[in-house]
Amino acid sequence: MKYALVLVTMLLVQNQLLSQDQSTNGENTVSPVASIANYEMNVLYVGYDNRVSAVVNGFPKTAKVSCDDCSSIKRDSIPGVYVVRVGSRSSSVVITVQHGNRKISQNFRVIPMPKPVVFIAGTDPLSRTLPGTRVAGGILTVQLIGSPLSISGSVIGGTITLTFNGISRDYSFLGNRIPPQVAAIIRNAKPGSFVVISPKVQMGGQPIRVSPIAYRIQ
Repeated sequence: MKYALVLVTMLLVQNQLLSQDQSTNGENTVSPVASIANYEMNVLYVGYDNRVSAVVNGFPKTAKVSCDDCSSIKRDSIPGVYVVRVGSRSSSVVITVQHGNRKISQNFRVIPMPKPVVFIAGTDPLSRTLPGTRVAGGILTVQLIGSPLSISGSVIGGTITLTFNGISRDYSFLGNRIPPQVAAIIRNAKPGSFVVISPKVQMGGQPIRVSPIAYRIQ
C-alpha cells in the first residue's frame, strides 16, 4: 500500500549550545536545541497510513517517538520513518521525540481524507453535462481533487444506469471504459437523458467508496 506523502521532518538547529551540566563532574555536555518542521504539509489524514519522518540529530537512536491521540504509530521499514494513523475523533495530535528529560513536540491538525472524484478523462472533473458521444467514448478516471496527496487510483468497474424517456435500466461493467453496447445507446440518447455511473474504485491499492456521478446528455 502506498503511503500518503506526509513528510514531517524534525530538524536540529545547526548551532547547538554547549552547556555546563552541574550534576556531572563539571563536564561539558551538548544540549540539543531543536525545532520540529514539516516539508510538505502540516496535517495528518484520518484513516490513512501517514508516512512520517522523525529525525533529530543529537538524540540517540533509542529516543522514543510517540503520538498523543493517535490511533497507532509504528516504525516503517525505512530507518527514521514511522507510520501514523489518526481517527476522526481527533482534531489534532502531538508527535514527540523524547530521551530522558529531553523532548521535542509539535502539534499537527487532523483532517478527513479528501473524497475521490470520478469523471470522464479530459473533461472538467466537476462538469455534469456532456455530449453523448463524449460520455460514451470516454475513459473513467479518479482523482483527489484539490489535494496535495499523490495517491494513484483507478476505476475497476461498476454499474451504469441509463434513464431515457422516464425508463431506467442498469448495466454492469468491468474496467474503466463503458461497454460498447452501452456506449452505442448513449450516443443515440436524446438531450436531457441521464447516465448515472456507480463506480468501484481503488485508491492506493485499497477499495474506496465514492459517490455515483450523473451526466446529463446535452
